[in-house]
Amino acid sequence: MTNIFTRNIKKRTESYSNSDSIDYLIKSKLTELFSINQPGNQRQIESILSEITSYIPNNIEILNKLASIAVQHKIWKKALVFFEAASRLEPNNPYCFNNIGVVLHELKQFEKSITNYKKAISINPQFADAYYNCGNALKEIAQYELAVSYYDGAIKLKSDSAEYYTNRGNVFYEIKYYEKAISDFDKAILLKPNLAIAYCNKGNALKEINKIEESLVNYEKAILIEPSLSQAYYNLGNLYKDIKKFDQAEKNYDLAIKYSPEYAVAYWNKSLILLLLGNLKQGWELYEWRLLKRELSERKRLFVKPEWTGGENLKNKVILIYAEQGLGDVIQFSRYVNLLIELNAFVLL
Repeated sequence: MTNIFTRNIKKRTESYSNSDSIDYLIKSKLTELFSINQPGNQRQIESILSEITSYIPNNIEILNKLASIAVQHKIWKKALVFFEAASRLEPNNPYCFNNIGVVLHELKQFEKSITNYKKAISINPQFADAYYNCGNALKEIAQYELAVSYYDGAIKLKSDSAEYYTNRGNVFYEIKYYEKAISDFDKAILLKPNLAIAYCNKGNALKEINKIEESLVNYEKAILIEPSLSQAYYNLGNLYKDIKKFDQAEKNYDLAIKYSPEYAVAYWNKSLILLLLGNLKQGWELYEWRLLKRELSERKRLFVKPEWTGGENLKNKVILIYAEQGLGDVIQFSRYVNLLIELNAFVLL
C-alpha cells in the first residue's frame, strides 16, 4: 500500500511544472474546504480531501489543518493519511504519533494505535495524554492491568485530570476492584463536581458491592447534572430490574432509548422485562435487539442462506438450528425443534 501511495504522489507531482503550482493548488483547495466546512457538506469535503491526498503537501501546518477538518467530520481514513504524512515530515514530534494513535483508535485498530502512543511516549516521556490514550486502547483489548499502569503514568504526570481518574476507575470496575473504582470516581468528582459520567459509573460500582441506596443517589445525581445521559437511565433501569421494581425499570429503559435511539442493550433489557411480565409479543420483538449487543454481534455467524422469520413454508426444506447463547438457553429452547419437524422441515442441529 505504501509503495502504491508513493508512486501516486510522484505521478501527480510530475504533472505540474514546479512546487509553486502544487502549493497554490493545495492552498486553493484548503480555502475551498474552509468555505464549506460545516455539517451537511461531508461528501463534498471528503471529495476534496481525496483529491488532495494525491499530492500530499510538504507543509506541517497545512497537513494538520487538513487532518483536523477530516477529524471534525469523522473522515478517519483521510485524517490518518494526513497525520502520517505529518509524522514523516517531523519524525521526532510526539504529537504526530499521538494523533495517529487517536485516529487508529477510532478505526478500531487498537494494536496499531498502542504502537503509536508508545512511539509518542518514547519521544517525550512526559506526554501525559499519550499515556492516557494508550491506557484507553489497552482497555479496549481487555489488557486491564497494563491499562492501569498507563493510567498511573498519566496521573503521575497530570494529577488534576478528572478524565484520567474516571477512566482508570472504569478499568478497576472491569477487574472487580470496586473500592478502588469508587475512590477514583470520587477523585474525579472532586476535580470536576459536574462530571455526570463519574457519578453514573460510581453508581455502578456501588451497586456491585450492594450499596443500593447510594447507587441510586449517584445515578439520580448524574441525571440531574445531565438530563440526557442515556447511560444513567439505563443503569438505573438495571438497578430497578435487580430489585424487581419492573415498572420503574421499564420507564428508565424507555428514557435511555429516548436519548439514544440505537441503544441496543436498553432495548434488550426492556425485552426481558416485558417477557417476564407476560407481554410476549412486544417482548420477543424487542429481543431481536440482542443481535446488536456488542457481545453477540462480535460472535454472530453469517450464512449465505436467509434467516427464517417464521412465515416461510418449510415443507421439504432444510433449516439449520445453531446455538447462539448459553447452554441453559439451548436446553430450554431445544423443545421447540419438534415444532419444526411437524412443519415437515429437515432440521440440522
